[in-house]
Amino acid sequence: MKIVHIITTLEEGGAEKSLYNLLLFEKKHSHYVISLKKGGFFYKKFRKANIKVFEFDLNNIFKFLMNFFLLFFFIRKINPDVVQTWMYHSNLIGGIIAKLLGVKKIIWSIRGCYEKKLMSFRTIVVVKLNSILSFYIPDFIIINSNYAKESLKQIGFKKNIIQIIHNGFKLNKTKVTQKRKETFYLKHNISIKTVVFSMVARYDNLKDHNTLFQSLRLLKMNNKNILFKCILVGKNIDNENKKINYLIDKYELNNEIILLGNVDDIDFIFSIVDLNILSSLSESFPNVIAESMLNKTPCISTKVGDIEEIIGNNGWIVDCKNYQKLYSIILESISLMNKREKWKDLKNKCYFHIVKNFEFEKMQKKYLNIWESK
Repeated sequence: MKIVHIITTLEEGGAEKSLYNLLLFEKKHSHYVISLKKGGFFYKKFRKANIKVFEFDLNNIFKFLMNFFLLFFFIRKINPDVVQTWMYHSNLIGGIIAKLLGVKKIIWSIRGCYEKKLMSFRTIVVVKLNSILSFYIPDFIIINSNYAKESLKQIGFKKNIIQIIHNGFKLNKTKVTQKRKETFYLKHNISIKTVVFSMVARYDNLKDHNTLFQSLRLLKMNNKNILFKCILVGKNIDNENKKINYLIDKYELNNEIILLGNVDDIDFIFSIVDLNILSSLSESFPNVIAESMLNKTPCISTKVGDIEEIIGNNGWIVDCKNYQKLYSIILESISLMNKREKWKDLKNKCYFHIVKNFEFEKMQKKYLNIWESK
């Protein structure tokens, strides 16, 4: 069976990572990945993994029409049994092309929630078109959270074709050596007594780094006896980003924040920090929380998407934008770290909760069932 996946971009993100992991371990069918934007963090990873990946720059408005027809004839040449599109813009463009070509099975994948106040006008228009065309184009709409399902139903998507497939995760079998950890700590001036946090998220208003920094400033100002560092990872999380550096200066956290940008081995980061934090305003199913827990690193997250199902009773959840509550929970977590047996117990519970509820093979089987269904 030939399956074409059309995705808006291959920059670092949850949808891109889910597609990459899915195809990396799926050898039964022949897969083709088409990105509607050139380049990206995962483009290189697909190439390195010998997964067929192609680029069509539909982001360029002046070449849009020409590239649209090139994409049309390229997909016709492949003659796929299934076309699966990922995210709103590719659902619209890829869905229309697949329908015009008479592809037997068309699947949309929607990875986020509809948050009108947090979206551009252009994206709102695309979402509205998606909701109308959901009655005519896709055979299935795959989403990754219960929260997203309710969101789509409220804005008029066809209800009876929506399928929930939670993200699945594979256990990282590569053990981090003490020497590698010590080398990292030495490079970034982290002492043994330092409490180390992480937040893995691209620089975006949706991720609300401002709230994280406000809570960390309170921690610094009110607790002189607590040494801490916070490792930030993600697209545009580097010294070239003037906005994030402005916030770091504003909250006087220059000695506490470490900016790493994109990182290939995210499991390494999760395995060397004490606590992972997510301060997002909106998520559907944040992979970074489950990945952190799978590395036995407890998490604090804002109340977004299906986070209550992901964390369960094995971490902390706070309301969005409540930096004072986030600060108090950080203090609470540090206090628990000092109770070694209880902290060790929490770390193990994090791991077993993800293994039990979000197994990769379970997710993979659900995708196969949809691809192969008549």
